[in-house]
Amino acid sequence: MRQSFGVHPDSHGVTGVTSTTCVLVNAKAARQRTDAIEQDLRSAFARHGRTVEIRIVRRGSHLQSAAASAVRDGFQVVVAAGGDGTLNAIASALVKTSCVLGVLPLGTFNYFARDLGIPMILEAAVETLLTGSLRPVNVGEVNGRIFLNNASLGTYAGILETRERVYSRWGRSQLAAYWSVLLTLLHPFSPLDTTIHVGTRTMPRRTPFLFFVTNAFQLRQFGLPGTECIGSDRLACYVGPDASRFALIRQATGLLLGRLRSSRDFELLCENDVLVSTRRRRCIVVRDGEREVMHGPYRFRLHRQALHVLVPSARLL
Repeated sequence: MRQSFGVHPDSHGVTGVTSTTCVLVNAKAARQRTDAIEQDLRSAFARHGRTVEIRIVRRGSHLQSAAASAVRDGFQVVVAAGGDGTLNAIASALVKTSCVLGVLPLGTFNYFARDLGIPMILEAAVETLLTGSLRPVNVGEVNGRIFLNNASLGTYAGILETRERVYSRWGRSQLAAYWSVLLTLLHPFSPLDTTIHVGTRTMPRRTPFLFFVTNAFQLRQFGLPGTECIGSDRLACYVGPDASRFALIRQATGLLLGRLRSSRDFELLCENDVLVSTRRRRCIVVRDGEREVMHGPYRFRLHRQALHVLVPSARLL
């Protein structure tokens, strides 16, 4: 069933955490023992004279249902403690409601939190929950499933599979994530034969990847164009060229160094509604770092102000 988007907080408003706040901690994403995290959180809130409900979620697949349970239990603010995948799962349960999303970044990259200026230090992030303001944010969607940072088809799914193996051996880190990109591209791959539909335009493309981005911070970090797309409430859509394995390795290296060129290394589209069809009946779609098999065609859309998030007051627009 498709989700409804664009529901706003109700009339009584929310400007900080109260006794109607539930914190959901992703035990898998945490870098320390969950009992230690829980104690740190309780201590951080107690220093401000506040108490909140803290619920530990042991499996990532249970995050969305845990958030839905928090909504049914009457919480006005649901706080996601984890990385971008955690935020995606919890936000998926909130876009249909009047609940507000709070963020405690505990992941590896934390692109969503960084884009909104949410502090990476736990104590400061808790203070943001206490003193912050509401900011409406845009949400991406592909075939009824949301994304907060990016969604993609193609080689990125293989990169994530490799990354999990690297993580299991060497631990979670940005260096391990970047190394996974190069390891994946050293192996053979099959480009996608796609047809991209935008309005009345039809564009056949043979490509190793399609990438749809809603997060301006992520683009600035890698020196990519496209922030103007996001600033004008559109998706930044990247279509990779049909290139050899070694050309892709060069492009991946250029991405890490911030040296990609749009005319040579990708095609950029600024759109808010894109339909992609492929010869394959189903593909792996990656949303905010999580993989999922979907049946085509794949419709990528942007929903304006579909989610309200607690952010530092100075960042309120």
